[in-house]
Amino acid sequence: MQAVTGKVNVAVRKHKTGGHVYTAGELRSADSINNLVKFDDGYRVLKDLRGSPPYWEKAKRDLFAMIRQLGAAQLFLTLSAAENRWVHLLKILSEIVDNVTLTDEQVDQMTWSHKCRLISSDPVTCARHFDYSIQHYFNDFLKSAVSPFGQLKDFWYRVEFQHRGSPHLHCLL
Repeated sequence: MQAVTGKVNVAVRKHKTGGHVYTAGELRSADSINNLVKFDDGYRVLKDLRGSPPYWEKAKRDLFAMIRQLGAAQLFLTLSAAENRWVHLLKILSEIVDNVTLTDEQVDQMTWSHKCRLISSDPVTCARHFDYSIQHYFNDFLKSAVSPFGQLKDFWYRVEFQHRGSPHLHCLL
């Protein structure tokens, strides 16, 4: 919603509402809210909010448009984070969480529970590291002159998070 000179501008489908701009007073009535819910117009304001159902509906339409223009995807990838095996990440987490600098050998000798404690203590650093790794994978490997899968015309991906908070990526190339 966006405030426009005392009115709330709700992005609703014009063919359903006749292009009506709702005021805050109108949105307080139960009938207006019921109409927004009935026609799914209330969700339209969320189309630019990443992760919302309207956002992913738009992303799906964009993906289908890409497939119509470029043809079917040639490869489907799922990439998962391996936080327990990334020695460099565990060293960073040890410094951030415990304020302890570790060597590679000390990280190799860490117990599973100690690694899990470090990872769960700072999920933001883990997610950012995963994003950093994915960006390098695309830029330095997939888009490189080596072209491991041939010339990459375009790609689409979606990052999801498992129940434990670990990110993984689904990708069409």
